[in-house]
Amino acid sequence: MSSIPSVVCAVDLSNRSAHVLQHAGAVAEHFRVRLIAVAVAPEERLASNAMAALVQDVLPASEPGTPECDVRVAGGPPAAAILRVAHDEGADLLVMGTHGNGGFRQGSLGSTTQAVLRHADLPVLVVPNTVSDLHSFDDRHALRNLGSVLAPIDFGPLSRRDARIASGIAETLGVPLLLVHVSPAQPADCGLDPESAVAQLSELRDTVAAATPVEILAVRGEPADAIAAIASERNVGLVVMGLRGAGGAEGPRPGSTAYRVLCTTPTMLLALPPVLRRSAPESKDRDRVVYAF
Repeated sequence: MSSIPSVVCAVDLSNRSAHVLQHAGAVAEHFRVRLIAVAVAPEERLASNAMAALVQDVLPASEPGTPECDVRVAGGPPAAAILRVAHDEGADLLVMGTHGNGGFRQGSLGSTTQAVLRHADLPVLVVPNTVSDLHSFDDRHALRNLGSVLAPIDFGPLSRRDARIASGIAETLGVPLLLVHVSPAQPADCGLDPESAVAQLSELRDTVAAATPVEILAVRGEPADAIAAIASERNVGLVVMGLRGAGGAEGPRPGSTAYRVLCTTPTMLLALPPVLRRSAPESKDRDRVVYAF
């Protein structure tokens, strides 16, 4: 396992693979880390040729600043194969799309994305098809102009970790951070009332001590719908959230809030698993390299 910071990008060789690889390349270039592209395909030689052509098209070596990209072709169940490559490479971040439009395993990336989110032990950046393409690799600065970063907070045991990671990303990119808590729609339901939530969000904001503006917001509603609506209204370019249910720190499951957010918003989402293979470090600078993009 490599100890060099790295990003693994999973592609399915569909017509949206270039879109995902563009964004992974921008992340790798910004943080000067290794980039590994992986495809899961039954025919290794054919897939290797297709991957080489994709990398040359998206990340031409002749263009200044373009990161080098190693290629891997894996076999077996897609989610397991992708996570195996990420583990073998000691990846700090996995980048993938929401679903495929064909390729070697037609339509597989939607279910693959969900399966990866259920079993990941590293942060997963999911790039929806609706996120704008980079017009060229020189336009990678568009990733840094995200408007703002939104971090849903459930006040579970991992809320401080999630807020700290989101804060590091917002600070690195020079954009505001929005900490949001969504309480159940009906006051009679369990959960904090908005006033109590605001008080707890204020305490959390003080512990983050970010060098970027931090706004807090408490609303009522269905979590995924509320998060998607706020992301649209507040010019949010990235949602950073834990892979948990709405009510605490239990492990990810099918139909989790994070996955439902992905299905209802065109915003990029950085999903943080309950347990990170590389535990979130205390060093602020290290946070920026490993978890910020």
